Amino acid sequence: DTTMNSMAIDILTDEIIDPYGGQRDIRKKMIRRTGKHFAEDPLRALRAARQAAEFGFEIDGDTLEAMEELAGELKTVSSERIVGELMRVLTVDCEQGGAPERFFIMLRRANLVETVFPELYALIGKEQPANWHPEGDSWNHTMLTFALACRKTTNVTGRFAALVHDLGKGLTPAEVLPHHYGHELRGLDALRAWNDRMTL
Repeated sequence: DTTMNSMAIDILTDEIIDPYGGQRDIRKKMIRRTGKHFAEDPLRALRAARQAAEFGFEIDGDTLEAMEELAGELKTVSSERIVGELMRVLTVDCEQGGAPERFFIMLRRANLVETVFPELYALIGKEQPANWHPEGDSWNHTMLTFALACRKTTNVTGRFAALVHDLGKGLTPAEVLPHHYGHELRGLDALRAWNDRMTL
């Protein structure tokens, strides 16, 4: 699916078999699709984002476009497979260069957050009081909080709690902004909706 994932080694000669330039892309810290076959499994869009999170890599523009083209098909992927990718992201090793938040950042660049994680997508553009949140909207706040939590703990539940701690802000009525009174209760509704869609 990606060049770095498409290499082999001849165990008799130690020759590295690298038909797609995977070694080059690893040196460049770049995730790149191998070709048109990337589209054969829509979950590969999530895998590419997860690889970026696991290794702290970038995803090249052509691959981001290919990921975006899979939006419609991603709606047909079983929730179990999506949760499986999410669980792998929640266990990324930050001490080895991983950055779990990059999974969501890359999905946003590929315009896939709304398709796969609509509760997180709802945080984009939800302004917050600037004196308390100079980082910007609720999405930025969530990504920063999640990144920090992932560097403080390897506990999956703790990391997930950081990811969803402000889900309720995505449901704040526009007339109340930039305040989010009662978001801690609305967050439970958002979390229930997420769990109903894909058992967490």
